[in-house]
Amino acid sequence: MGTEVLSRCDELWVYGDKITLCMMAEIEEAERFHISTRRVMECEQGFRIGERRNQAPRMEMGTLQ
Repeated sequence: MGTEVLSRCDELWVYGDKITLCMMAEIEEAERFHISTRRVMECEQGFRIGERRNQAPRMEMGTLQ
């Protein structure tokens, strides 16, 4: 179900310091769909949100989004 929902997303946010096998599968699926990803990690001052990765434009119905 997660990958079905993922196909309709603009971005995937990955939370935490540890990436599980299921999370890795979703990250790889996001790359396949050209969906950008961000890491959100806890630090002393709160949370750190990483830069976007995989920012390739998405193609849908023959046009750029």
